[in-house]
Amino acid sequence: MMDINLALRYTLVYLVMGFSLGLPLAGLVWMLSGEALAAALALVAPVAGYFAIQNVSPWFIGLVDRLPIFQGKYNGLRNLERQERNVALSGNLATWAERLLEGASALVKPETGFVLVREEGDRSYLVKAGMGLNPARRVFLSIPSDSPLVARGREGKMILADSVGFDSDSTGLAEELKFLGAVAVVPLMHRETVYAFLCLGPKVGRDMLNDVDLAGLYGLARSAELTLNTLLSGSKSETEKEAWAHDLLRPFGGKGSFRGLREISKDDRLPEDVRRALGRIQADAEFVGRNLRRVVDGGPETAAAEGIVSMGAMYRRLEGKYAPLFRESGVDLAVGGFVDHGGVRGEEGLIERRLLDNLLENALRHTPRGGRVEMGGRVEGETFLGWVKDSGAGIPAELKNRLFEPGAQGGDRSGLAGLGLYSAKTTLESFGGKVWVESEPGQGAAFYFSLPFIRRTD
Repeated sequence: MMDINLALRYTLVYLVMGFSLGLPLAGLVWMLSGEALAAALALVAPVAGYFAIQNVSPWFIGLVDRLPIFQGKYNGLRNLERQERNVALSGNLATWAERLLEGASALVKPETGFVLVREEGDRSYLVKAGMGLNPARRVFLSIPSDSPLVARGREGKMILADSVGFDSDSTGLAEELKFLGAVAVVPLMHRETVYAFLCLGPKVGRDMLNDVDLAGLYGLARSAELTLNTLLSGSKSETEKEAWAHDLLRPFGGKGSFRGLREISKDDRLPEDVRRALGRIQADAEFVGRNLRRVVDGGPETAAAEGIVSMGAMYRRLEGKYAPLFRESGVDLAVGGFVDHGGVRGEEGLIERRLLDNLLENALRHTPRGGRVEMGGRVEGETFLGWVKDSGAGIPAELKNRLFEPGAQGGDRSGLAGLGLYSAKTTLESFGGKVWVESEPGQGAAFYFSLPFIRRTD
């Protein structure tokens, strides 16, 4: 596949080149024969010939490669794109090193090969993936971070043993290549630092590395370098998130200030509305602390506090929580569907905050003053069907189809990051439910959700 502008560019280049070659030839034919048709054919022949060569040459290359002398020697280069894609799909550094080595082996078929990766703590480069190495050699194959190979690798160029001289500046490098048993070494950079080396021994049959081999290795290495930078950036980002999570957990710990909320809310001298407000603050603080702990410990998303959730009790709690905010915004909030003869299976905190909090906040944000929001629910067979409806402007058709995708936002984009509805969807699906929307522009929006309902038997 090719961009249409690029295809047009190539076509114009071929035409200009063809006509530049064809004009002198056409003039010569015209002078010798006096035939306009012959001159015209001479003019277009180079253009047609060039296009023909471009289209037919792959077939001829394949035919020549079948000859015994060439058979199998250049198959790797034809698979370069597949090898690059395979490396790009690596999910971690170990897989990346293994796939990089597999790709290089498919390209040039070396007797031995390995990938050296920088170890931050040891200040050295150790084998992360290898082939054709005996276990003892693999253990001892390493280089220090101040070695001649690292110094040369900072130039970002492929290092070939045959091209390394034996002057005073290159003696150490030549000895190091000999120790590694490498005839070609490709450095891979991360933020101007040599982070890894792809090291390859002699080719099977001791053939020399040719220009095709080197071009393939260079292309594979540059593609692998992009993947390496993506992996390392992601790892750093995750580490920073975990560090922040540890810091943010401190107020929820044994010596943290939030632990005092429970004692304060029990003070009988406080007015009832203040105690209720403190209770809601305490519930939110416990939810935040519990889920920050999951981030730090790496626990499952829905492991804690999963049980039977009373939707009636949750609706009453949400009505008390949101009524003042809706009154302040001039929007009427109507709550119904207090189903108390059973509940849904799930985690109460996630259903309340990721589903209903998101739906109510979105409805309030998109409903004008004087409008109405309705939250309700009913049981249909073995399913609880809930909804949040608003009288706002509705959802545009082009947004409705991707509304539950991460990053999708509409209106004035005053939400956080377009993740609210996505998190509501994934949370419900983890409990065996689903969420969907029905809306027409100018007629408001109705968000429905369903969860398996478990009836109370007592």
